[in-house]
Amino acid sequence: MSLQAAHDRLKGTLAKVTSDPGMVDLLPRYIPVVSMAQEADEGDDAKCGARSGQRWTVPQLFFACSSLSFIFSCGSALGLAWGYSLVPKGQHHCPGVVPPDQAGRRLATLDAPSEGGEYFVEPCFDKMIQLYGDHHTFEEITGVKGHIAPTMHRQVREKTIWSYWYDPVDCPTSESCTLPAAIELCATSIRKNRGEFDFHILHMDTVRNFVNTMELPLQWQLLHPVQQKEVLMNALLARYGGVALDLSTVLLRPLDELWEDFVLHQATFRGYMYRVNGNPWEEPEATATWFMMSRREGIFSTAVRNQVVKYCDAYNHPDAALGDWTVTPVLGSINASLPSCFDDDSVLSKDGCPEPLQPWPNQQAVPHLDPPRTDRRLLITDPRDGPFLPFSRLDNFGMGTWRVNDTSHRSGLPPQCGSPSECWQKVVLPRYNVGSLMFVKLFKHGGALARRSRKDLLGDNSTYFHGWLKLAGVDAVSHHLADPADDD
Repeated sequence: MSLQAAHDRLKGTLAKVTSDPGMVDLLPRYIPVVSMAQEADEGDDAKCGARSGQRWTVPQLFFACSSLSFIFSCGSALGLAWGYSLVPKGQHHCPGVVPPDQAGRRLATLDAPSEGGEYFVEPCFDKMIQLYGDHHTFEEITGVKGHIAPTMHRQVREKTIWSYWYDPVDCPTSESCTLPAAIELCATSIRKNRGEFDFHILHMDTVRNFVNTMELPLQWQLLHPVQQKEVLMNALLARYGGVALDLSTVLLRPLDELWEDFVLHQATFRGYMYRVNGNPWEEPEATATWFMMSRREGIFSTAVRNQVVKYCDAYNHPDAALGDWTVTPVLGSINASLPSCFDDDSVLSKDGCPEPLQPWPNQQAVPHLDPPRTDRRLLITDPRDGPFLPFSRLDNFGMGTWRVNDTSHRSGLPPQCGSPSECWQKVVLPRYNVGSLMFVKLFKHGGALARRSRKDLLGDNSTYFHGWLKLAGVDAVSHHLADPADDD
């Protein structure tokens, strides 16, 4: 049946129905009850419903309902959008990035007790991932786009000596930095005896040229300068390898022989750890982080992971020994027989001891399940047999001011000497001659040395410090204190 025939048949049926008065009241309201003669022409206002005596057709009613539904849907969508626009936006930084005046607020929360009744402290790194994991987490934390290497990546040799210095007043940036006179002379000794090593002194504003801030704890710039140095050295040794050396060190001779022996033994780490010589040590520490030698992509990759995941809110804990706490467990995971601070009865406060093994911090490592690794080798000695002189902490760490010709008796000296002169002859020079004293570490910036001017330090030629400078061969060239190529 053609469309025209169907149309004619429908009109005939409607004509028959509407002719019956009893059927009109039963018809739906949308069926027109007008005669064929009264059918409006196209464009007539009756077709638009202007006349009250006419009713809408089915297509007209369908179109009207569809239009109303569309308008209602659009209005609802606009209303929802407007409502969401009034909801306060989340902060555009991770939970750890807080203003300095709020840095004391601890970010890790204490969850419900786990099995055994122990509480689990949720690291702030986990909270940051939960809040910002679906967004640009890396950029939120670091301020730079992800997958962009530091500018100095692949431009630094593995044989590099790394140092760092920051002081908010005297050395806030590399362009505005005045080192204490004693530290300047220490830097000169390193520069003079660096041998085949490169030497880089990093500052607060140059760190991002060498590492990505994702490798450091959150808000690492709020850390104490010692903590800044420790976490930075972990990241530098992980990425580049080399030697991490405190700037408060007098380097007496080049480190090339140590490095060659290090490579020859196919070792991954060379450094110092207290108690490995069998003698107790009363301080709650293990690894001496002021000198560490490492191949690139070695154990410090794990140390970096530890400091980011576990200690991301370390700026809330100014007394945390971040270097020791992140490195010592890694060394213990390679050699579980290394001495533990917790087993030393001379340590009174074991709360500061680093965990001797991994995994940590919520699980107790089982020594018999962690035999010494055979794929990695560690070269570790006790610092008290070398650069840590037995009188380093006497006179408020001021041994550098002692005189090599002072024969007066002093209390607290080691058994082999009773005066500064005797200690120089029986401790300092013998260690230097046999090669165990490659450098001298000055603690607390050398004590009283930190308050002396360059003129005083160089003019007083009878002090220990001046004697070390002579052994280092820098007393005659000390007027060349800064090499711009070394300050980064």
